[in-house]
Amino acid sequence: MLKEDKLLAIGYDALVQINEKKVIETAREWMENKYEPRKLLNKLAEAMVEIGRKFDEKEYFLAQFILSSNIMENVTKMILEEAAVTEMVPEHKGTIIMGTVKNDIHDLGKKIAASMLRVEGFTVIDL
Repeated sequence: MLKEDKLLAIGYDALVQINEKKVIETAREWMENKYEPRKLLNKLAEAMVEIGRKFDEKEYFLAQFILSSNIMENVTKMILEEAAVTEMVPEHKGTIIMGTVKNDIHDLGKKIAASMLRVEGFTVIDL
């Protein structure tokens, strides 16, 4: 069993390296240890900021940014579903409706924002 700090670092590095398998493994281990889901999701959000920086500085291409966004969305969904089963769900704070024009590049940012809002206890309706 790894300690929280070690798992957070592994999850962060895995997402920055766009290693979906490792991110999912880390998330599963996190939930098996019954650690606070919000802590891991906040750390993964920090990784997304780093990925955004790498994209802005042309270290990463659009495909890598899109893939990391999809990983973040899938892991968030998995963690929140598991949290619901184990009754570790954050308090419901309200409902937010979000949307973008179909196939718009801003859809990536919307997905990240929606993931973070869900972590904080909001129900997000993604148009």
